[in-house]
Amino acid sequence: MARSDFQPTPVARLENLPATDIAWANPPKRPVQATIAVSDTTFGALATSNRKTDTAISTAGDATGNALDTTYTNVKHALGRSVQGVGNFLRGHPRSKPVH
Repeated sequence: MARSDFQPTPVARLENLPATDIAWANPPKRPVQATIAVSDTTFGALATSNRKTDTAISTAGDATGNALDTTYTNVKHALGRSVQGVGNFLRGHPRSKPVH
């Protein structure tokens, strides 16, 4: 084609088609075709969302577990020191070292 009102992409596609093929200038998608075309994008987005949600839940679970482990250790230690301090007080023993 020497001159065309069409964009270069459709013209290039037209020039590469065999002479026996039909070239649609503006092929509108029928409702079913549009649904099928969009469904692949939707499926991909859902799959990505599912992976990211799984990762977020796993990370949150790990962080919560670590926080609970740390809290348990700290509370156990604090209670142990309290029991020791109360026992020393009741027995009349002075503290052997200052509590910080």
